[in-house]
Amino acid sequence: MRYRAGITIAIAIIICKFIDNAIFAKYNLADIRPDMMLALLVVIGFSIGSMRAGLIGLGVGFLYDILYFDSIGINASVYMICGMAAGFFFRKFYADNVILPSIAAAVLCFIKHNILAIITALYGAHFNYFLMLIVYILPCALLTGVFCIPVYFVIKPLLKTYGKYIYDKQSSIV
Repeated sequence: MRYRAGITIAIAIIICKFIDNAIFAKYNLADIRPDMMLALLVVIGFSIGSMRAGLIGLGVGFLYDILYFDSIGINASVYMICGMAAGFFFRKFYADNVILPSIAAAVLCFIKHNILAIITALYGAHFNYFLMLIVYILPCALLTGVFCIPVYFVIKPLLKTYGKYIYDKQSSIV
C-alpha cells in the first residue's frame, strides 16, 4: 500500500513539474503562473497528514533549490512549512469538500510569496512591494486556489486508501 502511494506521489510531482515548465511557461495570463506544486502539496497534506506532506514539501523544495536557485534551503523550508500547514486539516473536515483545500492553497501561496519577498528584501533587492502584491502575488494566489480544484479531484481518490490506512494506524496508537 505504501509503495503504490509513493509511486502515485512521485508521478504527480513529475506531472505538476511538467505542467509548470511546459504549459504555464508558454501559456500564462500576464506572466502570472499558478504554483501547481503547492496545490499538489495542499492536496497531499489533506490526504495523508502533516508530517508526510512536510517531508514531501522538503524534498520538492530542495529539488527546486537545486534546479533554479543559488541559495539552497529557502524553497525547501517554505514548501515544508506549506505542506505541514496543509496537513493540519487531515481528517478534520468533510472529505468531498473542495472549497477548503482551494482556500488553503490560495492562502498558503500568498504566505509563500510574502516570505520569499521578505527574504529577497533581506538579500538587498529593491522592489515596490505593493505593486508586486497587486500585480503578481494576489493573482498567483487566486490561480493556485483555482487550479487546486482539478488537482484535488485527481489526487484525492488515488490517496484515499493510504490516508485511511494512516488515520487508522494513528488512531490505534492512542
